[in-house]
Amino acid sequence: GAAAPAGGGGRAGAAGASDRPRGTDLILRDLAAGAELNVGNVSEFSFRKDGRLLAFAIDAAEKAGNGLQVRDMTSGAVTPIDSANATYERITWSDSGEGLAVLRGTDDRAYRDKLYSVVGVTALATPSPTKVTFDPATDSSVPKGFSVSPNRSPQWTDDLQAIVFGLHEPRPRDPSAASTDEDAGEDQAPGG
Repeated sequence: GAAAPAGGGGRAGAAGASDRPRGTDLILRDLAAGAELNVGNVSEFSFRKDGRLLAFAIDAAEKAGNGLQVRDMTSGAVTPIDSANATYERITWSDSGEGLAVLRGTDDRAYRDKLYSVVGVTALATPSPTKVTFDPATDSSVPKGFSVSPNRSPQWTDDLQAIVFGLHEPRPRDPSAASTDEDAGEDQAPGG
């Protein structure tokens, strides 16, 4: 089968406000049968080099059902890899195609930027894929206040024993701006 995203390219939606869902329809077309399958709320997707597996990120309103899923293009089976009240970005296959990694971003009221962790999975062709998650907030070896960088795709090493990623320091939210925003919201009333 082949994929024809609504907007072209591997990222189906445009980046916008942090709370705005980026998902759109991804149409999978079976070229032999002429049948089409619509997968909704896809923000990003990536085929493995051999085309057998398709990884895609769901980004829906209210983050309902957001996650990373993998579809076997031969059998049609879809395997949920990870799901959370988060966004999923930068889906990356290992060179061998045996590993998959993605960034998982969550909102934190103390920061203007999302805080990211890394989700990696191997043994995708088996009934029980192996998933690992790294969250810098829970690891004392990462300097306090740092997060995984959203500006670099995570990469598996050739032996699938480690994932390489960047770190960055997210921008803290200005406390006076947050209280001003809250006050402005309280002053607004319907019809007046």
